[in-house]
Amino acid sequence: MPFTGYVPGQRVQMLLEVDNKSSSQVTVKCNLVQKVLCTGTSNSGYSTKILEDRSIIETEQFGVVEKMGSKNFQSRLVIPPLPASFLVHCNCIDIRYSIEIVGAISGMHIDATLEVPIVIGVIPLRNHFQSILATDMQVPSTSGATATYILPSAPPGYDYPELPPPSYEESLASKVDIRSDDDSKDLQGVTEFTPRYPMYRFQ
Repeated sequence: MPFTGYVPGQRVQMLLEVDNKSSSQVTVKCNLVQKVLCTGTSNSGYSTKILEDRSIIETEQFGVVEKMGSKNFQSRLVIPPLPASFLVHCNCIDIRYSIEIVGAISGMHIDATLEVPIVIGVIPLRNHFQSILATDMQVPSTSGATATYILPSAPPGYDYPELPPPSYEESLASKVDIRSDDDSKDLQGVTEFTPRYPMYRFQ
């Protein structure tokens, strides 16, 4: 893995070599893991509690390595629309990501795991700018014709005129039900909220 900083829409650059010296078959897969740490402090300020939620966002199945065999795998996992790592100006929520390699060993054995921390941001590494395609969208108009427009660029405050703007796509991993316990089951209208995050198109 030549680098560990990614943006949504980018493929994880990873070449994995598995050398199975055991007498058991090993099934290899790759997980994109999200960890959300929530920190709360009591009114007195003397008690702090941290809650951790761990979710597998995406899974890529690599294949099987036979006993006493070896095999190479190349990842094709694409980072989906997700909130960025290390939320700025937020002291109570921390988001972290990692790539987890799992070797499921047949029989009564403990699976082998390798976890590599990664950072998901909103601006790609500068040397990847030339690999990004401009994003446009076809939108039907009221007259039946189709209009093309460029979606909003990156959030204000970033001065990268050479960077093609991203689109903003729904994060299915973050969909939530916005109904409260007091709402009727027959509530009409929109009852779910799905946030959108920047998504780049790479060549």
